[in-house]
Amino acid sequence: MSDCNKHKNPLQHYGTSQMQRLLAGLDKNRFAVVDEKGFADWIVFANNYAAFINYYNNADSVSDNWQSFFNTDISAQLGTIAIQNVNRYRAEIIERFDFIKNDENKLSITAIKIKLNELFSALLTLSKAVDEYAQSLPNETILKQNIRNLIQTKLAPALKRLIGYYYASDAAHLNYINPTSLSDWNILNKPLTDAAQIIHTVGLSNIWLFDTTASNWNDYKNEITPDDSIYNDPINGFANDYTSIAHAANHNLFCGVFDSYLVVYSKIIVDAETALLGTLISFNEHAPHYALFLCFLRLYKFAQAHINTITERHLDFYYREVLRLQPKPAVANKVHVLAELAKQVDEYLLEKATTLKAGKDSLNNDVVYALDKDAVFTKATVAELKTFYKASTTDSLLTQNNTNRIFTSPVANSEDGLGAELIGANKEWHPFVHKVFEDAQLKNIAMPKAQIGFALASHYLFLTEGERKVFVRFVLNKNKLKIYEHI
Repeated sequence: MSDCNKHKNPLQHYGTSQMQRLLAGLDKNRFAVVDEKGFADWIVFANNYAAFINYYNNADSVSDNWQSFFNTDISAQLGTIAIQNVNRYRAEIIERFDFIKNDENKLSITAIKIKLNELFSALLTLSKAVDEYAQSLPNETILKQNIRNLIQTKLAPALKRLIGYYYASDAAHLNYINPTSLSDWNILNKPLTDAAQIIHTVGLSNIWLFDTTASNWNDYKNEITPDDSIYNDPINGFANDYTSIAHAANHNLFCGVFDSYLVVYSKIIVDAETALLGTLISFNEHAPHYALFLCFLRLYKFAQAHINTITERHLDFYYREVLRLQPKPAVANKVHVLAELAKQVDEYLLEKATTLKAGKDSLNNDVVYALDKDAVFTKATVAELKTFYKASTTDSLLTQNNTNRIFTSPVANSEDGLGAELIGANKEWHPFVHKVFEDAQLKNIAMPKAQIGFALASHYLFLTEGERKVFVRFVLNKNKLKIYEHI
């Protein structure tokens, strides 16, 4: 038998199988579970909650809170990264880009300049947050080295370009930056901080100076030259603030910086989730009190898994116990079998009940199918595929009346019905009629128009010698006379 997996069916069907017709209300996977929190969520919750618990010193007076017990462990640090919502970050960035690109906002130039400053501030804030984790994570974590590598290879080159664009936008002759307002937005557990403050006051560590001649952040930022190329609108140049800023928002180099940061941010979160699970299982350096807390979380997973089945159990109880509905009896599975004969065999009979192996099921049991009737396999193949179509009144076009017009395709499995190569992604073709639609309107029937006629055959016409004249008389039905007017 041939390997059917090598042959992809070009006829794709959607919404027709029973599994695809499953009612959303009966799909247990669509219910909101009772407790959706993971390890990272509970770790961050405990850290935040600890801030409200007073710590009493030996003098029996409040000297601090309990956060220091819950934010220094390696799992706590990884949890604060793993819990990040990269989709929220992406949406915030897109919202600011869309606001700048929208021509309806061109008169709100102050708001546009605030949005532009927030875009710069977002990446600088993310840079600072990543920088702090690169320094604070324990040396034994693989994530720490991964973050340092990502900074040096991906983020540092992008940040250098970003600062050059920021310098140009903040220059006196352009003045595209308005830092008077910043949104309430946390990025990687760090509140949105003005770009100027991070660049000129706070700074970043020397990790970002990779492949430069600078020895400290102050020298590094002073070496960067302003780059106003992204603001140079090809029509207005720098004459119009809105068109220049909108041109930058559509510029590939400027958008590419944000794409680079998004990719790195997403990878850091995924790596943090993997590293966090690793510390829960194989890390032996937890503080005793935090080890007990993590042990509780792992045990709590069993109770969480049980309580999260309540919606499914409630649904089952309602249909089985209250309504007393009974499941339908099992129906044997069916498959279609394709067979290919060996070269030396012209035909072969497979009798009814012949068993065929089909691998193993999810429980690792053998799957066997049996033929439901005798089947004779031969080497007969389909030589040609042709189609015939008679158009109706609905097939007429503005410039062509197709009512009762006949279309035929000598080569049905081709693009034009005449043998042209198929251009579809899956090499699909139309088995009955090839109609072309645009905006839900019929634009063309991509099939050749048929040449209609008839032929006569009779042994009386088998004439061998001499000149013969043959007269043919047609007897027509008067009720169908119109059909024969064109004969």
